[in-house]
Amino acid sequence: MGSLLTVCRLERFEAADRIASLALTGVDPGPPNDEAYAQVSSQQELADRAAEAAAASEPFRMSVRELLNLWGAIRRSASTVAQIEQDLADLGLTTRPAFTDAGLDDKVAIVIVGGEPSSAHVPADDIAEDFDAADSLTLAPRIGVIESASRGVVAVSPSDDISVAITLMIAHEYSQLAVVSGEGEARQLRGAISWESIGIASVTAPPKRVVDATIPVSPVHHRSLLLPLIEEIFQKDYLFVSSDETPLAGIVTAADLTRRFGETTRPLVLIEEAERRLRMNCDEVFAAEDYARAKVKYNPATGASPTIGNYWHLLREREMFDKLGWPLDHAFFMDHLERLRVARNDFMHFNPDPLSGDQLDALESFVRLLRAVDSRD
Repeated sequence: MGSLLTVCRLERFEAADRIASLALTGVDPGPPNDEAYAQVSSQQELADRAAEAAAASEPFRMSVRELLNLWGAIRRSASTVAQIEQDLADLGLTTRPAFTDAGLDDKVAIVIVGGEPSSAHVPADDIAEDFDAADSLTLAPRIGVIESASRGVVAVSPSDDISVAITLMIAHEYSQLAVVSGEGEARQLRGAISWESIGIASVTAPPKRVVDATIPVSPVHHRSLLLPLIEEIFQKDYLFVSSDETPLAGIVTAADLTRRFGETTRPLVLIEEAERRLRMNCDEVFAAEDYARAKVKYNPATGASPTIGNYWHLLREREMFDKLGWPLDHAFFMDHLERLRVARNDFMHFNPDPLSGDQLDALESFVRLLRAVDSRD
Protein backbone atom coordinates (compact mmCIF):
# COMPACT_ATOMS: atom_id res chain seq x y z
CA MET A 1 0.00 0.00 0.00
CA GLY A 2 2.93 2.32 0.42
CA SER A 3 4.01 4.36 3.41
CA LEU A 4 1.32 5.18 5.95
CA LEU A 5 2.87 8.66 6.14
CA THR A 6 2.23 9.28 2.45
CA VAL A 7 -1.01 10.33 0.82
CA CYS A 8 -1.44 7.81 -1.96
CA ARG A 9 -3.94 6.06 -4.19
CA LEU A 10 -4.34 2.29 -4.46
CA GLU A 11 -4.12 2.00 -8.24
CA ARG A 12 -1.63 -0.67 -9.29
CA PHE A 13 -2.65 -4.24 -10.05
CA GLU A 14 -6.33 -3.45 -9.42
CA ALA A 15 -5.49 -2.87 -5.73
CA ALA A 16 -8.63 -0.85 -4.93
CA ASP A 17 -10.96 -3.54 -6.29
CA ARG A 18 -9.03 -6.22 -4.43
CA ILE A 19 -9.23 -4.34 -1.12
CA ALA A 20 -13.00 -3.86 -1.65
CA SER A 21 -13.39 -7.59 -2.35
CA LEU A 22 -11.30 -8.43 0.71
CA ALA A 23 -13.49 -6.23 2.92
CA LEU A 24 -16.68 -7.74 1.53
CA THR A 25 -15.77 -11.42 1.24
CA GLY A 26 -12.59 -11.85 3.26
CA VAL A 27 -10.81 -13.19 0.17
CA ASP A 28 -8.20 -11.45 -1.97
CA PRO A 29 -8.84 -12.39 -5.62
CA GLY A 30 -5.16 -11.77 -6.30
CA PRO A 31 -3.41 -9.54 -8.82
CA PRO A 32 -4.27 -9.67 -12.50
CA ASN A 33 -2.12 -11.64 -14.88
CA ASP A 34 1.44 -10.38 -14.32
CA GLU A 35 2.36 -10.76 -17.98
CA ALA A 36 -0.48 -8.49 -19.07
CA TYR A 37 0.68 -5.80 -16.66
CA ALA A 38 4.41 -6.06 -17.27
CA GLN A 39 5.96 -2.72 -18.06
CA VAL A 40 6.92 -1.88 -21.62
CA SER A 41 10.33 -0.26 -22.03
CA SER A 42 10.38 0.76 -25.70
CA GLN A 43 8.12 1.67 -28.58
CA GLN A 44 9.16 -1.45 -30.51
CA GLU A 45 8.34 -3.61 -27.51
CA LEU A 46 4.94 -1.91 -27.44
CA ALA A 47 4.36 -2.96 -31.06
CA ASP A 48 5.48 -6.51 -30.27
CA ARG A 49 3.16 -6.77 -27.27
CA ALA A 50 0.24 -5.41 -29.29
CA ALA A 51 0.87 -7.99 -32.01
CA GLU A 52 1.06 -10.83 -29.47
CA ALA A 53 -2.15 -9.67 -27.84
CA ALA A 54 -3.90 -9.38 -31.21
CA ALA A 55 -2.94 -12.96 -32.03
CA ALA A 56 -4.52 -14.03 -28.75
CA SER A 57 -7.61 -11.88 -29.47
CA GLU A 58 -7.04 -9.95 -26.23
CA PRO A 59 -5.92 -6.33 -26.69
CA PHE A 60 -2.84 -5.28 -24.76
CA ARG A 61 -3.68 -2.55 -22.25
CA MET A 62 -1.66 0.06 -20.48
CA SER A 63 -2.41 3.31 -18.68
CA VAL A 64 -2.20 6.64 -20.45
CA ARG A 65 0.52 7.61 -17.97
CA GLU A 66 2.58 4.54 -18.92
CA LEU A 67 2.09 5.34 -22.60
CA LEU A 68 3.31 8.91 -22.09
CA ASN A 69 6.33 7.63 -20.18
CA LEU A 70 7.49 5.76 -23.29
CA TRP A 71 7.86 9.16 -24.96
CA GLY A 72 9.42 10.79 -21.90
CA ALA A 73 6.31 12.90 -21.24
CA ILE A 74 4.15 13.43 -18.18
CA ARG A 75 1.31 15.49 -19.69
CA ARG A 76 -0.52 15.59 -23.02
CA SER A 77 0.57 18.81 -24.67
CA ALA A 78 -0.38 19.38 -28.30
CA SER A 79 3.17 18.64 -29.51
CA THR A 80 3.41 15.49 -27.37
CA VAL A 81 0.10 14.16 -28.65
CA ALA A 82 1.04 14.87 -32.26
CA GLN A 83 4.38 13.03 -31.82
CA ILE A 84 2.85 9.99 -30.12
CA GLU A 85 0.07 9.71 -32.69
CA GLN A 86 2.58 9.90 -35.54
CA ASP A 87 4.89 7.31 -33.96
CA LEU A 88 1.97 4.98 -33.22
CA ALA A 89 0.80 5.33 -36.82
CA ASP A 90 4.33 4.52 -38.04
CA LEU A 91 4.16 1.35 -35.94
CA GLY A 92 0.72 0.53 -37.35
CA LEU A 93 -0.92 1.07 -33.96
CA THR A 94 -3.67 3.13 -32.41
CA THR A 95 -5.44 3.23 -29.05
CA ARG A 96 -9.02 2.51 -28.05
CA PRO A 97 -10.35 4.67 -26.60
CA ALA A 98 -8.19 7.54 -27.81
CA PHE A 99 -5.46 8.20 -25.24
CA THR A 100 -6.45 11.89 -25.32
CA ASP A 101 -9.96 10.92 -24.22
CA ALA A 102 -9.15 9.15 -20.95
CA GLY A 103 -7.70 9.92 -17.54
CA LEU A 104 -3.96 9.62 -16.99
CA ASP A 105 -4.32 6.42 -14.97
CA ASP A 106 -7.07 4.93 -17.12
CA LYS A 107 -6.08 1.98 -19.29
CA VAL A 108 -6.39 2.07 -23.07
CA ALA A 109 -6.09 -0.81 -25.50
CA ILE A 110 -3.09 -0.72 -27.84
CA VAL A 111 -4.41 -2.23 -31.05
CA ILE A 112 -3.23 -2.76 -34.60
CA VAL A 113 -4.79 -0.33 -37.06
CA GLY A 114 -7.69 -2.07 -38.74
CA GLY A 115 -8.03 -4.53 -35.91
CA GLU A 116 -9.78 -2.26 -33.42
CA PRO A 117 -12.79 -3.60 -31.54
CA SER A 118 -16.12 -2.46 -32.92
CA SER A 119 -17.84 0.48 -31.27
CA ALA A 120 -21.14 0.02 -33.07
CA HIS A 121 -23.05 -0.08 -29.80
CA VAL A 122 -21.95 3.44 -28.86
CA PRO A 123 -24.82 5.96 -29.25
CA ALA A 124 -24.23 7.97 -32.41
CA ASP A 125 -25.19 11.27 -30.80
CA ASP A 126 -22.45 10.83 -28.20
CA ILE A 127 -19.57 10.59 -30.67
CA ALA A 128 -18.64 13.06 -33.34
CA GLU A 129 -18.37 11.44 -36.76
CA ASP A 130 -14.75 10.90 -37.79
CA PHE A 131 -13.62 11.70 -34.21
CA ASP A 132 -9.99 12.80 -34.18
CA ALA A 133 -8.10 12.12 -30.95
CA ALA A 134 -5.90 15.20 -31.38
CA ASP A 135 -8.97 17.41 -31.58
CA SER A 136 -9.83 16.62 -27.97
CA LEU A 137 -7.03 18.96 -26.93
CA THR A 138 -8.84 21.94 -28.38
CA LEU A 139 -12.50 20.92 -28.15
CA ALA A 140 -14.71 20.97 -25.06
CA PRO A 141 -13.75 18.39 -22.39
CA ARG A 142 -15.46 15.00 -22.27
CA ILE A 143 -16.78 13.37 -19.12
CA GLY A 144 -14.14 10.66 -19.62
CA VAL A 145 -11.41 13.07 -18.45
CA ILE A 146 -12.78 12.68 -14.90
CA GLU A 147 -10.72 9.84 -13.38
CA SER A 148 -13.66 8.15 -11.66
CA ALA A 149 -15.44 7.80 -15.02
CA SER A 150 -13.37 4.70 -15.73
CA ARG A 151 -12.49 3.50 -12.22
CA GLY A 152 -15.27 0.95 -12.04
CA VAL A 153 -18.08 0.96 -9.50
CA VAL A 154 -19.15 -0.90 -6.40
CA ALA A 155 -22.35 -2.74 -7.29
CA VAL A 156 -25.03 -4.93 -5.80
CA SER A 157 -27.51 -7.36 -7.32
CA PRO A 158 -31.28 -6.71 -7.42
CA SER A 159 -31.78 -9.89 -5.37
CA ASP A 160 -29.34 -8.92 -2.59
CA ASP A 161 -30.72 -8.26 0.86
CA ILE A 162 -31.07 -4.53 1.52
CA SER A 163 -28.54 -4.92 4.35
CA VAL A 164 -25.82 -5.64 1.78
CA ALA A 165 -26.35 -2.26 0.10
CA ILE A 166 -26.55 -0.45 3.44
CA THR A 167 -23.35 -2.11 4.67
CA LEU A 168 -21.41 -1.23 1.51
CA MET A 169 -22.56 2.39 1.51
CA ILE A 170 -21.60 2.84 5.15
CA ALA A 171 -18.25 1.06 4.76
CA HIS A 172 -17.25 3.03 1.66
CA GLU A 173 -18.98 6.29 2.62
CA TYR A 174 -20.97 6.14 -0.61
CA SER A 175 -24.33 7.81 -1.18
CA GLN A 176 -25.32 5.40 -3.95
CA LEU A 177 -24.45 2.07 -5.57
CA ALA A 178 -24.98 0.59 -8.99
CA VAL A 179 -27.49 -2.23 -9.26
CA VAL A 180 -26.32 -4.77 -11.83
CA SER A 181 -27.22 -8.23 -13.06
CA GLY A 182 -25.08 -10.76 -14.85
CA GLU A 183 -21.34 -11.27 -14.90
CA GLY A 184 -18.51 -10.33 -17.26
CA GLU A 185 -19.63 -9.23 -20.71
CA ALA A 186 -23.23 -10.03 -19.80
CA ARG A 187 -23.18 -7.57 -16.92
CA GLN A 188 -25.99 -5.04 -17.25
CA LEU A 189 -26.85 -1.89 -15.31
CA ARG A 190 -30.35 -2.26 -13.85
CA GLY A 191 -30.49 0.98 -11.90
CA ALA A 192 -29.16 2.53 -8.71
CA ILE A 193 -29.85 2.38 -5.01
CA SER A 194 -29.13 5.32 -2.71
CA TRP A 195 -29.90 6.60 0.77
CA GLU A 196 -32.58 8.73 -0.84
CA SER A 197 -34.21 5.85 -2.71
CA ILE A 198 -34.16 3.70 0.43
CA GLY A 199 -35.83 6.51 2.37
CA ILE A 200 -38.53 7.00 -0.26
CA ALA A 201 -39.20 3.26 -0.48
CA SER A 202 -39.48 3.06 3.32
CA VAL A 203 -42.44 5.44 3.31
CA THR A 204 -44.63 2.61 2.01
CA ALA A 205 -42.91 -0.37 3.58
CA PRO A 206 -39.32 -1.10 4.69
CA PRO A 207 -37.49 -2.50 1.63
CA LYS A 208 -36.23 -6.04 2.08
CA ARG A 209 -34.24 -6.50 -1.11
CA VAL A 210 -32.19 -4.13 -3.24
CA VAL A 211 -34.79 -4.29 -6.01
CA ASP A 212 -37.36 -2.76 -3.65
CA ALA A 213 -35.39 0.51 -3.50
CA THR A 214 -33.88 0.54 -6.99
CA ILE A 215 -34.48 3.54 -9.22
CA PRO A 216 -33.92 3.64 -13.02
CA VAL A 217 -30.79 5.37 -14.34
CA SER A 218 -29.24 5.80 -17.77
CA PRO A 219 -25.45 5.91 -18.17
CA VAL A 220 -23.73 8.45 -20.41
CA HIS A 221 -20.90 7.54 -22.75
CA HIS A 222 -17.41 8.57 -21.67
CA ARG A 223 -17.04 10.71 -24.80
CA SER A 224 -20.13 12.77 -23.94
CA LEU A 225 -19.40 16.46 -23.53
CA LEU A 226 -18.84 17.36 -19.89
CA LEU A 227 -20.25 20.89 -19.69
CA PRO A 228 -23.86 20.01 -20.70
CA LEU A 229 -23.87 17.31 -17.98
CA ILE A 230 -22.74 19.50 -15.08
CA GLU A 231 -26.25 20.59 -14.07
CA GLU A 232 -27.52 17.00 -14.19
CA ILE A 233 -24.63 15.80 -12.03
CA PHE A 234 -25.33 18.44 -9.39
CA GLN A 235 -29.08 17.73 -9.46
CA LYS A 236 -28.76 13.93 -9.21
CA ASP A 237 -25.40 13.98 -7.37
CA TYR A 238 -24.01 11.32 -9.75
CA LEU A 239 -23.99 9.88 -13.27
CA PHE A 240 -22.90 6.42 -14.33
CA VAL A 241 -20.53 6.28 -17.30
CA SER A 242 -20.26 3.65 -20.04
CA SER A 243 -17.43 3.07 -22.52
CA ASP A 244 -16.78 1.31 -25.81
CA GLU A 245 -15.91 -1.83 -23.86
CA THR A 246 -18.37 -1.95 -20.99
CA PRO A 247 -21.83 -0.60 -20.19
CA LEU A 248 -20.62 0.37 -16.71
CA ALA A 249 -17.12 1.88 -16.72
CA GLY A 250 -17.39 4.23 -13.74
CA ILE A 251 -19.33 6.90 -11.92
CA VAL A 252 -18.91 10.69 -11.70
CA THR A 253 -20.28 12.36 -8.58
CA ALA A 254 -20.63 16.00 -7.64
CA ALA A 255 -17.57 15.54 -5.41
CA ASP A 256 -15.54 14.23 -8.37
CA LEU A 257 -16.64 17.20 -10.44
CA THR A 258 -15.68 19.65 -7.68
CA ARG A 259 -12.27 18.00 -7.35
CA ARG A 260 -11.68 18.23 -11.10
CA PHE A 261 -12.56 21.90 -11.27
CA GLY A 262 -10.36 22.47 -8.23
CA GLU A 263 -7.44 21.03 -10.20
CA THR A 264 -8.01 23.62 -12.92
CA THR A 265 -9.00 26.57 -10.71
CA ARG A 266 -6.06 26.40 -8.30
CA PRO A 267 -3.30 26.96 -10.90
CA LEU A 268 -5.41 29.61 -12.64
CA VAL A 269 -5.74 31.59 -9.40
CA LEU A 270 -2.02 31.28 -8.69
CA ILE A 271 -1.06 32.38 -12.22
CA GLU A 272 -3.42 35.37 -12.11
CA GLU A 273 -2.13 36.49 -8.70
CA ALA A 274 1.48 36.21 -9.86
CA GLU A 275 0.74 38.27 -12.98
CA ARG A 276 -1.09 40.97 -10.99
CA ARG A 277 1.68 41.32 -8.42
CA LEU A 278 4.37 41.49 -11.11
CA ARG A 279 2.42 44.13 -13.00
CA MET A 280 1.74 46.33 -9.97
CA ASN A 281 5.31 46.29 -8.72
CA CYS A 282 6.91 46.77 -12.13
CA ASP A 283 4.52 49.61 -13.01
CA GLU A 284 5.58 51.42 -9.83
CA VAL A 285 9.30 51.13 -10.58
CA PHE A 286 9.94 51.06 -14.30
CA ALA A 287 9.42 53.77 -16.89
CA ALA A 288 8.73 53.46 -20.60
CA GLU A 289 12.46 53.67 -21.40
CA ASP A 290 13.15 50.68 -19.12
CA TYR A 291 10.71 48.56 -21.07
CA ALA A 292 12.18 49.84 -24.33
CA ARG A 293 15.67 48.91 -23.16
CA ALA A 294 14.47 45.36 -22.53
CA LYS A 295 12.80 45.41 -25.97
CA VAL A 296 9.39 45.05 -24.37
CA LYS A 297 6.60 46.91 -26.15
CA TYR A 298 4.78 48.51 -23.24
CA ASN A 299 3.45 51.95 -22.40
CA PRO A 300 2.30 52.22 -18.73
CA ALA A 301 -0.07 55.04 -19.71
CA THR A 302 -2.16 52.72 -21.89
CA GLY A 303 -2.58 50.04 -19.25
CA ALA A 304 -1.54 47.29 -21.66
CA SER A 305 0.14 44.45 -19.75
CA PRO A 306 3.35 42.68 -20.78
CA THR A 307 3.33 38.91 -20.93
CA ILE A 308 5.17 36.71 -18.43
CA GLY A 309 7.89 36.28 -21.06
CA ASN A 310 8.20 40.08 -21.28
CA TYR A 311 8.78 40.28 -17.53
CA TRP A 312 11.52 37.68 -17.87
CA HIS A 313 13.27 39.85 -20.48
CA LEU A 314 12.72 42.93 -18.33
CA LEU A 315 14.24 41.44 -15.17
CA ARG A 316 16.90 39.10 -16.52
CA GLU A 317 19.64 41.69 -16.00
CA ARG A 318 20.63 42.00 -12.35
CA GLU A 319 20.74 45.79 -12.63
CA MET A 320 17.07 45.91 -13.65
CA PHE A 321 16.05 43.39 -11.01
CA ASP A 322 17.79 45.39 -8.28
CA LYS A 323 15.59 48.41 -9.06
CA LEU A 324 12.70 46.54 -7.46
CA GLY A 325 14.58 46.55 -4.14
CA TRP A 326 13.66 42.96 -3.35
CA PRO A 327 16.04 41.04 -1.04
CA LEU A 328 15.72 37.90 -3.16
CA ASP A 329 18.26 35.74 -4.97
CA HIS A 330 18.15 36.84 -8.61
CA ALA A 331 18.95 33.43 -10.12
CA PHE A 332 16.32 31.64 -8.02
CA PHE A 333 13.69 34.26 -8.84
CA MET A 334 14.37 34.10 -12.57
CA ASP A 335 14.28 30.31 -12.57
CA HIS A 336 10.82 30.34 -10.97
CA LEU A 337 9.67 33.14 -13.26
CA GLU A 338 10.58 30.91 -16.22
CA ARG A 339 8.70 28.01 -14.61
CA LEU A 340 5.69 30.30 -14.26
CA ARG A 341 5.91 31.18 -17.95
CA VAL A 342 6.09 27.53 -19.03
CA ALA A 343 3.28 26.46 -16.68
CA ARG A 344 1.07 29.33 -17.82
CA ASN A 345 1.56 28.49 -21.50
CA ASP A 346 0.98 24.81 -20.83
CA PHE A 347 -2.12 25.46 -18.75
CA MET A 348 -3.68 28.05 -21.05
CA HIS A 349 -3.32 25.91 -24.17
CA PHE A 350 -6.12 23.56 -23.15
CA ASN A 351 -3.96 20.67 -22.01
CA PRO A 352 -6.43 18.04 -20.71
CA ASP A 353 -4.20 17.02 -17.81
CA PRO A 354 -3.75 18.84 -14.49
CA LEU A 355 -0.42 20.53 -13.87
CA SER A 356 2.14 18.23 -12.29
CA GLY A 357 2.95 18.42 -8.61
CA ASP A 358 6.33 19.99 -9.41
CA GLN A 359 4.68 22.68 -11.53
CA LEU A 360 2.16 23.49 -8.81
CA ASP A 361 4.91 23.60 -6.18
CA ALA A 362 6.89 26.02 -8.36
CA LEU A 363 3.82 28.24 -8.84
CA GLU A 364 3.12 28.34 -5.11
CA SER A 365 6.78 29.04 -4.30
CA PHE A 366 6.85 31.94 -6.75
CA VAL A 367 3.62 33.43 -5.36
CA ARG A 368 5.01 33.12 -1.81
CA LEU A 369 8.06 35.10 -2.90
CA LEU A 370 5.88 37.86 -4.37
CA ARG A 371 3.69 37.97 -1.26
CA ALA A 372 6.77 38.23 0.95
CA VAL A 373 8.08 41.32 -0.87
CA ASP A 374 4.61 42.85 -1.38
CA SER A 375 2.18 42.34 1.50
CA ARG A 376 -0.77 43.98 -0.24
CA ASP A 377 -3.89 41.79 -0.40
